[in-house]
Amino acid sequence: MFKIETQVLKKVIERAGGKEKLKKRFRTIDKWLSGERVPTFKQLEELSKLSGIPFGDIILGKIPEPLQDLDITFFRRNQNVPPSVELEKLVRATYNRVSFASEYLEKLGYEPLKFIGNLSLDDNIEEAAKYVKELLKLEADWIGKIKTKREALAFLRERLENIGIFAFMGGYLENNTHAKLNPDEFKGFSIVDKLAPAIFVNTNTYLATQMFTLVHEFIHILLGESAISELSDEDILFSNSKVEQFCNKVTAAVLVPEEELVGIPNEYEAFDELSKKLKVSPLVIIIRASEKGFLNRQSFNNLLHQYHEKLAIWFEEQEKKKESERKGTPDWYTLKKFRLGKRFLSLAIAAFQEGGIPPNYFYSLTGVKINKIERLQGILE
Repeated sequence: MFKIETQVLKKVIERAGGKEKLKKRFRTIDKWLSGERVPTFKQLEELSKLSGIPFGDIILGKIPEPLQDLDITFFRRNQNVPPSVELEKLVRATYNRVSFASEYLEKLGYEPLKFIGNLSLDDNIEEAAKYVKELLKLEADWIGKIKTKREALAFLRERLENIGIFAFMGGYLENNTHAKLNPDEFKGFSIVDKLAPAIFVNTNTYLATQMFTLVHEFIHILLGESAISELSDEDILFSNSKVEQFCNKVTAAVLVPEEELVGIPNEYEAFDELSKKLKVSPLVIIIRASEKGFLNRQSFNNLLHQYHEKLAIWFEEQEKKKESERKGTPDWYTLKKFRLGKRFLSLAIAAFQEGGIPPNYFYSLTGVKINKIERLQGILE
C-alpha cells in the first residue's frame, strides 16, 4: 500500500472529475481526503486512468498542471477549474496529429502557410473580415446559395481544408462514446503550426454555434496563437479577453455582412428571419447590428430581452430535431470521415501505404485498423 499525500490525492481526484462524480466508484473517497485511509494499488491505477496522470507521477507526488507543456491558451470564465480529462486527452491527441501531418508535409516539400499570424488585434474588424473572406473565397452571396446549416458548415470546413487547415469535428473523445465532450467547457480549439494548423469543433452544440466556432478558431490561427474557446452566448457579449472580443467581432463580420442589416426593422421577427437566411444565431445579428449603429440602446435591449425569452422554446425545438436526427446515424466509416476529415485521413493512409509510419502509429492517429483502410478509402473518394 502506498502512502499518498492528501493534497496530491485531492489534485488527482479533481482531474478525474471531482469527488461527487467519483463517490459511487470509490466509497471511501471521503476517508482518503481526511487522511483516515489510503487508496489501494488497484484504486490508484484506476485513478491514474481516470485522471490521465501517469501512475508513477501520482506515487512521486509530481502532478503536472493540465496542458502545461503545450503552447495553448484556454479562454474561459473560471480559470481555477482545471480542464477535464476528456479535453486534455483530446488536445494532446490533436497535437499528435498536427505533429505527424507537419512532419509528413515537410517531407513532401510543402511550404509554410503564409497567412498564419497575418492578423493582429490592432487590425480593423471589417478589413480583417474581408481578408478572411478572400482567403476562403467566399462570394458576397455565398450563404444564399446554401439551403441548410449543415451544408453551410460542410462548405466552410471544405474551404478551410482547401487552404491547408485540418478541420476536426466530434462530440466524443476519439472512439469512446461514453466520453462525451462537454459543450459548457469548450466549443472548440485551434492549434497553430506552419504547415499543418488545425481546428477542432465540439459538435455537442447547435449547428449555428458550430459555424461560429469554426470561423472563430480560424481567426485565432490568423492571429498566430493556439487557443481553446469556451465561447458561450454570454461570452460573445461580455468576454473580458481582448483576443476573444476580436475573434468574435471578426467572425460576426464574416458571417453577417453589413449590407444585410441595412433597412432591417427593429422587430425580433426580422432578426429571426435573417438568422435563418444567414444560418447564425439571432444574438450574433443583434450584436452586429448594434455595433454597426443600426440599433439604439433601447432597441438593442428590447431585442435582447425577446431573444432570451424565446431561447428556452428554441432549445426545446432543437432538442427534438437532434433526437430526430439521431435515428438516422451514419455508419462507422462515414462518421470517421466526418470526425477527422478527408484531408487528414487521406494523408495518414498515404503515409502508411508508403511505409512512412508503422501500423500501430497509424491506428493511434486515426483509430482505424489496417484491415479497414480499403473500405475507408472508398468513403473518401
